[in-house]
Amino acid sequence: MKEEMVLKCTEKYLCGADDEDKIEWVALYEFRFPWDDYHFSNRRFFVVKHRLMDCEGDYWDRFYNDLRSAMKDFGKEANRKYRLRDGTEEKVYGKVDYCDDWWSYRDELVPACEDDYRSSTNGDYGPGNPWDAPGMSVSDFIKGVY
Repeated sequence: MKEEMVLKCTEKYLCGADDEDKIEWVALYEFRFPWDDYHFSNRRFFVVKHRLMDCEGDYWDRFYNDLRSAMKDFGKEANRKYRLRDGTEEKVYGKVDYCDDWWSYRDELVPACEDDYRSSTNGDYGPGNPWDAPGMSVSDFIKGVY
């Protein structure tokens, strides 16, 4: 059974980098559907685009379901280097340019379990209450107290 449908989505530039001659560039985009659809598991996906102008065989698009995977691949490409004839290496692209509201997307890249562990910086334990450290108790410091 063949089903034909028309999908509308918005494309948003998240970040990108290009070379000094503006001939080669890489960019990360977000595509978002305006509604939830039972055909797809999520409402958005990410695309890392690489373009080398006038070279159809040397450009590509890669699709991702999550920002973390897309950003990892974008970072590899944005930091790519090529070897010069004298043996030295030089970065292909210049500085990465981010969209205006990039900070809202950066929150997605922070691991979710970051607040799940105990540490002295979170105030869970420290010099004033070392017995709250993982695996420790008051009896380890004061004999007879449990």
